Amino acid sequence: MFDKARLIEALERLGNDLLARGLFIELAVYRGSAIVLQFDWGRSTEYVDAVVREGYDEHALGASVAVVARQMGLEGDWLNNAVGMYTPLGENDDLFDVMGNYPMTGTPGLRVLTAKPQYLLAMKLQALRNIDRGDKDLGDARRWLLISPSTTRANFEPYTSRFMTKSPIGRPYRVFAPFS
Repeated sequence: MFDKARLIEALERLGNDLLARGLFIELAVYRGSAIVLQFDWGRSTEYVDAVVREGYDEHALGASVAVVARQMGLEGDWLNNAVGMYTPLGENDDLFDVMGNYPMTGTPGLRVLTAKPQYLLAMKLQALRNIDRGDKDLGDARRWLLISPSTTRANFEPYTSRFMTKSPIGRPYRVFAPFS
């Protein structure tokens, strides 16, 4: 499991290994890992769900991920791109915030971007349309809705339509009716 400190340690080690190999990779982080990095919600995450950004060598990352797994006693898939099947191709830079460069001092080997809260909320609502995983997912979505600059139904639906083929307004949105 990764709390914020352990996740940053893993990213620091990953950046160091990439740098030692003469590489630089930009990684977009989603889901629980993005929550852990962006918010002080006391959360942890089991895996780092990420996608190598366009223009960077995804295949070069594997060796460094394996090194960090051995160093920290992690599973080989501690960093994986399973979330890539849910993300659109050619995501705009304005969907992300730069979280940091790793190593944090000196020349980086890794830049980590996190999906913005509105993007995470849109993805969560899309997932809730298909799979209801209970209170944890609904709690995350409620928190994002509260911090989102688009907290009314009229403002929220057009923003999320950038990320979804179907409107998120429906069963999951009704859960948030008190906030509209």
